[in-house]
Amino acid sequence: MKVSARLVGTYLFLFTYIFFQFFRSAYVALMAKTDEDEDIPPFPDTLQDFEYYFNEERKLRHLETDEPFNFVVKPDNPKFNQKRYEALGNIITEHVYKLLEDRHLKKINIPVEADPDEPTCFFYMSEDALDKEKLLILIHGNGVVRAGQWARRLIINDCLDSGTQLPFIDWGIKEGYGVIVANTNYNTANDTKDGEEIMGSRSPEEHMKTVWQSFVQKSKASYIGIVAHSYGGVVTLDLAIDHIDEFRDRVFAVALTDSVHSFSHQYADDSVIDFYRQRGKNWASSLDVLDTDLDSHSDFCPTVSAGTEKHEYTSYSSMKSIFKFMSEKYQEMKKAAEGEETKTSVKESLEEKTDTEGTRSQEESEANDTEKINSVTKGKEEISMSKDILKADVSGEKSSTEKGKDVEVPMSQSEEDILDIEVSVTDNEGNEEIPMSQDFSSSQTDVDMNSQDPDGKQKEEL
Repeated sequence: MKVSARLVGTYLFLFTYIFFQFFRSAYVALMAKTDEDEDIPPFPDTLQDFEYYFNEERKLRHLETDEPFNFVVKPDNPKFNQKRYEALGNIITEHVYKLLEDRHLKKINIPVEADPDEPTCFFYMSEDALDKEKLLILIHGNGVVRAGQWARRLIINDCLDSGTQLPFIDWGIKEGYGVIVANTNYNTANDTKDGEEIMGSRSPEEHMKTVWQSFVQKSKASYIGIVAHSYGGVVTLDLAIDHIDEFRDRVFAVALTDSVHSFSHQYADDSVIDFYRQRGKNWASSLDVLDTDLDSHSDFCPTVSAGTEKHEYTSYSSMKSIFKFMSEKYQEMKKAAEGEETKTSVKESLEEKTDTEGTRSQEESEANDTEKINSVTKGKEEISMSKDILKADVSGEKSSTEKGKDVEVPMSQSEEDILDIEVSVTDNEGNEEIPMSQDFSSSQTDVDMNSQDPDGKQKEEL
């Protein structure tokens, strides 16, 4: 097929025009962004320089006017307003870190054995967290929030209590928990968008696995409770799938707030689903009254209302219900564990008693055998003496007969049998042990050799 030169020229012109327009648009946008950024001065890096503070109600207020935070400073420059808000957000992050440290939580770097030139990140942990019997783990959602925060917008526009994890931390410490505060969104060097990825924390899921494997697994905690918000529910489910045996043995409760996890998309098997059915609960955003049961839409985790339709507010609005849930689940698992310990203790006690009784029975059996042997030996001696006496009596009777009548009376067969009869002593199982001569009792009939009738026949004396 022949293609005319005119058609080729048309296609070439169109391609050139489109490429030029695309390049021109990109260039104009880049120059506009550069000019706009040049018009934005650097922002302060402290809360005071920003002219804001947190009052006694822990609400952000302006130092001079005592007014809440005002987002729109320049109505004609929305980019400036957004940049200012982000700069304040970075200051809030550092402020919350300080509040964690004021509660004696330590900053822990990961990876643990990083090289000096290797980028690291950190999370927070109470001083004795790894030595406590109970451990509370807090996991925030995705985005700009960092350790100790639920929602930056609430911290700035509402208060510290609703926007941070501080009330949960305070409750945990009061209840005797060790506390771990994850920092799952810290994934690159210096926490910058274009920074080098941090090994062991390249994603929220990897960050939590590193914390679990390097610290939680090695802790003394027998009872672990987890509270996770939004994407933190995805992170928690991912962790449960990889460590379901440990979750069944040590995690007594998983409290989720408006979680976006998915059992099907995350390929959770029946063992994980069963765990969530028994020990999990999700407080979802809803206009229904707090703790009202909700349709979980094929989600196997029990779901109730958080008492608010605001996603970011669900952790704070359901806080007291979560505390109650955690306490109840902890008691359930503790009682179950104590029941198992009691069964084990009773079993060991019975085994020890059985061993002791077995030893005692063996000793008693040996003593009975010794006593039996002694008795048999004594019986044999008595029978031997009886035989001697009987022989002597028979001899005496014979001598007397010879003197009186000069008639020799032979020993009867029964007398010979009496002297020669032997019996056997058997044990309890019927096994022959020691042969011995038969004992004679007063109930046996003796033959009086001196008592005869006139015809010379023997007379029995009853």
